[in-house]
Amino acid sequence: PETNAQPQAEAEAEAEAEAEAEARDGLGPAQAAWDFAAETSRQVSLSRGDTVEILERPDDLWAFVRKGSESGYAPAAYLKLVALA
Repeated sequence: PETNAQPQAEAEAEAEAEAEAEARDGLGPAQAAWDFAAETSRQVSLSRGDTVEILERPDDLWAFVRKGSESGYAPAAYLKLVALA
């Protein structure tokens, strides 16, 4: 029984994070799940683990983000919202 507690707690935490993300309309702090190399000047390159702020979600494919002093588009599927502090 104790071995099941950890995966269940992780699943509950993930479900809670997804519900919070949905309530935020997909906007707010996020972390890059994969590397992305910008192909145009309107895109922002990401390295796995980078923290960005999702400012706008024009569609399901792209997010307009701020990464430090840079801003531009990144693939929405590469970003995972993180909990608000």
